[in-house]
Amino acid sequence: MASGGIATGSALVPNSAVAASNSTSENDLESWNSGFSEEVTVRDGRVTMTGVSALSSESEPKYSAQEFVQDINKGVKKGFWKPVERGGDIWLKLTKSGSQYFEDAISRTETSQTSRIALSSSSCGVTKRTDDELYLNNKDTSEVVYSLRTVGTTMAVAGVIVGAVGGISVGPVGVIPGAILSIAGLLVNLGASYVSSKNLGCGVEVHNAKTVKSQ
Repeated sequence: MASGGIATGSALVPNSAVAASNSTSENDLESWNSGFSEEVTVRDGRVTMTGVSALSSESEPKYSAQEFVQDINKGVKKGFWKPVERGGDIWLKLTKSGSQYFEDAISRTETSQTSRIALSSSSCGVTKRTDDELYLNNKDTSEVVYSLRTVGTTMAVAGVIVGAVGGISVGPVGVIPGAILSIAGLLVNLGASYVSSKNLGCGVEVHNAKTVKSQ
């Protein structure tokens, strides 16, 4: 199962990917469940999936392993990162352009939110990660919703998530978990209105990269 942990904007933005470690030690990385039953592996600089993955036929859109593979390989093609596999987890070593892309995504959202005092002044809820959950407080959820409405791409939303989960550093500088894409992809597929509806004033919880609930 492909998985990963949450990296931080503070570990990513100031130093950029230029300072990224060339050796990703398993001891430096923490597991994060990306929610897929299919196995995702790295082969020849790209990721591939074994098993069958289909888009959900349920009423609420999901994010499939197939979409996960496509998004990672799209980033490879754009020159944003190089995927690495450690202990069954997929991690993305950012290139200089990849780091800049995430920095720009974070900056655009933070700038927009600065002018929206009503949203940015309220931080009810918590922003943190546990073994299988990502928590975003009201302010950070609002930033994600804004990114969903204005840019709406998986990679842009992933950048906002990276920036939001500050103070939780895992992995070498310039390396982010592939599971961030599965979380971002789920939010993109659910849409801004859905994610916003789950925020009752104190943010949202994302469980196992599959379910979004109110905090």
